[in-house]
Amino acid sequence: MKEVTIYQTDAGQKVSRYLNVLLPGAGSGFLFKMLRKKNILVNNKKATGNEILKAGDTLQIYFSDETYEKFSTGATGDRSGASEKPGKVSAIKDPVQRLSDYHKAFRELGSISVVYEDEHILILNKPAGLLSQKAKAGDLSVNEWMIGYLLSKGALTAEQLNTFIPSVCNRLDRNTSGLILCGISLQGSRFLSAILKDRSLHKFYTATVHGAVQNAFYATGIITKDKKKNISVVTDITKKILSDNRSDTLITESEALFSETDKEERIATACRPIRSGKRYGEDITDLEILLLTGKSHQIRSHFKALGHPLFGDFKYETRSQRADDAKILAKGKDTHIQNLCAYRLVFPGDLPEPFQYLSAKEFKVNADMEIQRS
Repeated sequence: MKEVTIYQTDAGQKVSRYLNVLLPGAGSGFLFKMLRKKNILVNNKKATGNEILKAGDTLQIYFSDETYEKFSTGATGDRSGASEKPGKVSAIKDPVQRLSDYHKAFRELGSISVVYEDEHILILNKPAGLLSQKAKAGDLSVNEWMIGYLLSKGALTAEQLNTFIPSVCNRLDRNTSGLILCGISLQGSRFLSAILKDRSLHKFYTATVHGAVQNAFYATGIITKDKKKNISVVTDITKKILSDNRSDTLITESEALFSETDKEERIATACRPIRSGKRYGEDITDLEILLLTGKSHQIRSHFKALGHPLFGDFKYETRSQRADDAKILAKGKDTHIQNLCAYRLVFPGDLPEPFQYLSAKEFKVNADMEIQRS
């Protein structure tokens, strides 16, 4: 007999789903049959498979060691609660090597910092230059660092990774810095995925752009991604000037306009100027940006189409802008930077349990709006 204890990371799911992940080689039909025959019990009682597991529950599985081992090493299921997967990287990997990657990332990517942590979610501050999730085998990313961090402090064990793998829930481009949300329990991952999907989580960025932006505005467009070139193009742009440049106006007026936007077809971005003037020999503006939809390279491509590409964003700048920016950046500590930071997150109000404690909570990091110079 094998007894399995349910940890907080796996709480909140049906017994049947948990068993499918724990014993991926068994098959759903066989597992339901074992439940009916009382060869699998929950808290030493007969179960149907529809019960919702809680932290501290136990499963008693009356299989031989050989049978249990055979079923537990079948095809790998989805053990992550996040809505986004790590690109093209296969989830099937030698567990010893996977653990090695987590520990290596935690040792080597030391510039990541923890902004907030509880039993369900983790908010990290990612520096520019790091991947949020690996793009190919062998990459080290924030995702591996986060798991390595949890393992190092004893908040997660190698055994727990057999049934649930914590994951980054919102990805930032490699050269974008700032706040990243991670689900470290199944409930936490589902919660974050839900508020990201329904866009009730307010995501704010700071950016430095070419040109003078005098007024807050709300803009929409149609975005198309060229996967081969890894570049996005925005067309069919609309733009509406907001009544003033206050931060609360940015939220209220842009969300009212967003409610009228065809969300399936169009991207939407709003911004307000923080500082505008002559810097580096040209007109430069620092912006606060409210991201109302979340497409790949949305901010970078949208502001390029609006005539205000991000300072140092060599992928979307004009040739002359790239050349000028490269000279400025060469004088400082950074050789490349797109000066874009996901600096502020505001959770929706009146959240249901067990996440009521996060209602209207705000998390913020300092965003350095100046290009670093020696």
